[in-house]
Amino acid sequence: MYKRRLHSLPGVKYVFAFAMNTREGQLNYHLVFASQHPLGLEKMKEAMKAVDKSGTYSFSDDSVGQELLPFDFDAPGVWAGRMQKALSGAWRGYDEFRDYALNETPFINPKAMLRHLSEENKIQVQWIGPPPRRGSFQEERIKEIRIEL
Repeated sequence: MYKRRLHSLPGVKYVFAFAMNTREGQLNYHLVFASQHPLGLEKMKEAMKAVDKSGTYSFSDDSVGQELLPFDFDAPGVWAGRMQKALSGAWRGYDEFRDYALNETPFINPKAMLRHLSEENKIQVQWIGPPPRRGSFQEERIKEIRIEL
């Protein structure tokens, strides 16, 4: 609810909740970060990742009943599946995927999730100019992306 309220403020487009745990692994509080610009949330996520390089800090996903999910930057499959469900069907610009990654996943950008979906042949990309090597997602060269369900 708090995240929704922050999103309703003028100009606030990026909101993310970090679950802050005690050393024993129990939830202590949620650190909620809000920004009007994607770079603010990108920098916050980078800082959180730098604080705990092991990835044992958590992400609170309010869409699944405050379940605490570990930040696992080496396994984007779970997050790719969620992005697929949320954004499949329509052609969308890269910015929509970036915003989804920032607001709904532990990732700073959608590239690892797009790469995962590409390996499963679940996406189509309209490129500006010739297509780059498979699995490369140069955002400045992407016209639109469509995810298959």
